[in-house]
Amino acid sequence: MTVRASEALIVGTGMAYLALLGWSVGNLSFDIWGALVVIPIYGLASIVILHRMFSGPLSPVAKILSWGLAIKFFGAAARYWVGFDAYGGAIDANRYHYYAIHRVSDVWDGTESFGALVPTGIGTEFLEDFTALVYAFTGGSKLAGFMTFAMMAYWGVAFMMKAAAIAIPGLMARRYAWFLVVFPSLVYWPSSIGKEAPMMLGLGVASYGAARLFNTRRSITGLFPIVLGLGFAALIRPHIAAIWMAAIMVSLVVGVFGRRQPATHSTKARSRLGMFLLLAPAVIAFSITAGVTIRYLEPDSGDGVETSSITQILDETTRRTVQAGSSFSPPSLGNPITWPYAAVRTLTRPLPIEARGIAQLFTAAEVTALLALYALSWRRVVSAGRLVISNPYVAYAVSAFMLSGLAYSSFANLGVLARQKSLVMPMLLLIPCLPIVARRSRDDPKTLPMSERHASETQHVQTASQ
Repeated sequence: MTVRASEALIVGTGMAYLALLGWSVGNLSFDIWGALVVIPIYGLASIVILHRMFSGPLSPVAKILSWGLAIKFFGAAARYWVGFDAYGGAIDANRYHYYAIHRVSDVWDGTESFGALVPTGIGTEFLEDFTALVYAFTGGSKLAGFMTFAMMAYWGVAFMMKAAAIAIPGLMARRYAWFLVVFPSLVYWPSSIGKEAPMMLGLGVASYGAARLFNTRRSITGLFPIVLGLGFAALIRPHIAAIWMAAIMVSLVVGVFGRRQPATHSTKARSRLGMFLLLAPAVIAFSITAGVTIRYLEPDSGDGVETSSITQILDETTRRTVQAGSSFSPPSLGNPITWPYAAVRTLTRPLPIEARGIAQLFTAAEVTALLALYALSWRRVVSAGRLVISNPYVAYAVSAFMLSGLAYSSFANLGVLARQKSLVMPMLLLIPCLPIVARRSRDDPKTLPMSERHASETQHVQTASQ
């Protein structure tokens, strides 16, 4: 395309946008046309940042994620339509919206100061205040709010993409990027005003920090993203933050004992000492988060149910979720031997034979596609078993989705489970994108990629991560 043609296209697009915006202001409610104000801002800013974040050999990933941006906006619009048209507004996002409108109105008319919008509390209370803070900048448009929260989830996924590119030599980066932008759970569920979108952002930032912790020269720089991401996530769902903190602890252990790389004895000693020093505060942080989690998950006294152990809390979670529609019988957690099965079975629910209704059929189709992807990529799945004991980030990813599957096994409602699974879907999609590694031999004690293509990608990714 020539320069003149490009200029004409830009001018024509701008004029069409202004015409659409003018028509929308006169014919649609602010709940709808407000989104037309924020979408171009989010889109242009994201494209610029993406091309800086994924430069050089990773530039194809930036192009894929740019397409994913349009797909994400479509997912947010679909989520809005289902919530407010198909369900008549009977969704949590509607409650958050009206609470935020009320709080922001008090600030705009001078009844309260802007500082009153600073979020407080944990869980729903925090998210209500956080939504009000977002509305103070974007206005009170429902669809604009959906687009804003969808952008949070989008950037959480982008950070996970960057983390994997840094931490896993030989990663099938373009395949992973396409999976992240087209899988329905990631397009649809974390695309509305609610807890899933900011949780995805927090977990994505923490994952990026975990990758930097093990794969950059200044690994200490990974601590800040971890604290920032998991701290933010803990304010929304502390039990989920505790799970991902536990996954980081597992990766620290692998970093101390499992990594095999050429180094002098003194270098290895310093590296292991550093990992031990990181593991100590990680254990403390996990203990604190676990304590907050217990208090957060403990049922209110008004329910007439008291809990004194994790098992009782999980039983109470089952009791509450089974009261809604789309309920099922979750696997038992009484015997630790059954925990791996319970985790895997939870993450692969529902199967097509378990689906009841159109919505569940869509979810079952995605689960079937994921299982088929694992079957077709069986050599990469087998490689995950080798990488999990040598690559800290792979250990982190596997620990995150297995521990999450174990925690979600107490859910007895498919709708709740589908939303929660979207948070670990990026880690589930990572496994079919891992490099195929050879068995260790006596001549070469290290596990290496099998193909020259993977070796080339390794060099590219390492160059991009420095």
